[in-house]
Amino acid sequence: MRVLRHLMLQIMRHILHHVIMSVSRTPVPLTDQDRELLEAIRTPGSAENMAIQHLAGQTLGPDTSTAAALHTLVDVARKAVLEEVMVTGYAALAAAQDNEDRAFRRAARRRTAEVATD
Repeated sequence: MRVLRHLMLQIMRHILHHVIMSVSRTPVPLTDQDRELLEAIRTPGSAENMAIQHLAGQTLGPDTSTAAALHTLVDVARKAVLEEVMVTGYAALAAAQDNEDRAFRRAARRRTAEVATD
């Protein structure tokens, strides 16, 4: 029992260490426009609040801290940037395809269709 308790404490310390180490607090300079947006996304029923609900999949309200609202905005921005990177990457990949690549894909589809009919 004592060994189990010690092991559980070690696991908890390990988890807490990683949680604490993976979050950093960084001062963020905010313009008046930034503060207005932060207020708007925390105002129930506002267009900005509805948009953040749709984009982030969570509801912000007047009791949401500035830090939590900023984190939500960063999360939405991160997802948008990664999506743009993927779209750009797929477009580059498609542009790089040549006739040999297209012929290979057609042949692979034909073989798949032939195997499916057997």
